[in-house]
Amino acid sequence: IEEIEPKDLDDYIANFLIQVRKQDGEQYEPTTLRSFVSSFDRYLKKQDYSTSIIDGKEFRKTRDVLTAKQKELKKAGKGNKPNAARSLTDKEVDILYGQNLLGCSSAESLVNTLWLNNTEHFGLRGFKEHRDMKWGDVVEKTTAEGITYLEYNERQTKTRTGADPKDSRTVKPKMFAVEGSERNPLQVFHIYSSKRPDDMKNPESPFYLAINHTKNDQSCKPWFK
Repeated sequence: IEEIEPKDLDDYIANFLIQVRKQDGEQYEPTTLRSFVSSFDRYLKKQDYSTSIIDGKEFRKTRDVLTAKQKELKKAGKGNKPNAARSLTDKEVDILYGQNLLGCSSAESLVNTLWLNNTEHFGLRGFKEHRDMKWGDVVEKTTAEGITYLEYNERQTKTRTGADPKDSRTVKPKMFAVEGSERNPLQVFHIYSSKRPDDMKNPESPFYLAINHTKNDQSCKPWFK
């Protein structure tokens, strides 16, 4: 293709983008078409071609066709990946407890449960908010009616810098006890507290600790370090 004049090559590539299909006749993803063009451009650069497909004025038709084809494919549902997070269903949570991936039977399941509870009850949005949590950020309190709960006192993070009042929680998030349930979030918190090393119970200590992995379930080795 390096021997084809830019004007003719522009026509050829534009027509290619319009007509190209997978072997089964299906359309390619919008990002795949972009990858084709980028590959052509890289090849031509290695051959010292006189201009660039990406930004050369001679390849305006190719770029216009690529943009139009990508829009058309997106309208048809291509390129719409399910990136948004969704809540776990009750059935999925039951399965995780049944497989001991959630619960208090091990250090791993305990940390998984803490993460899920903190996400659901405290509304933590991303990994940085979890990572930045300190042990002193979560405080156990009791209402006037004698109901015990955990309260989260959030710090400034990348997603909540404090610069925008709209980006701050007006009410401190709370996690209430569920009496008589093995999934009681306060019971999970208390067990985690009992398993933490004493020197990791300072207010500035990280909330999440590293797991002491062991193959022996009866080991007296501490759960966390």
